[in-house]
Amino acid sequence: MNILIKYKGIFIVAIISAAAFAGYHFFLGGGSAAGGSSYLTSTGNTGGVSEAEILGAEITKAIREVDTLKLDKSVFSHPILSRLEDRDKEITPQDDGRQNPFSPLNAVGNSGGSDIDLSGLIDSLSE
Repeated sequence: MNILIKYKGIFIVAIISAAAFAGYHFFLGGGSAAGGSSYLTSTGNTGGVSEAEILGAEITKAIREVDTLKLDKSVFSHPILSRLEDRDKEITPQDDGRQNPFSPLNAVGNSGGSDIDLSGLIDSLSE
């Protein structure tokens, strides 16, 4: 029992590592017999049709089912929806910023110009 207390941290790390390794192989690993991993597997005889073609056919079938859906437009005329208010606020236009927002403020040759005077701030920081 003394050995469990002494090496408790090592045992915990070993158990977590073993669980992570097993989880990796269970969910992501495994792979096919050829050594590569195969996320698409076929069950039964596909008759010479590739897995990608089967998957493509299933996706096409799902898209066709979605295309046949009809929406009931009476939902949009419900009284609760007609009581909703638009509370958007108009965004007022603002002046453009500096030409190069990444150039230092008050830098020599800064053609973008900055209306911010940092001389007082710089002086107070250097004291």
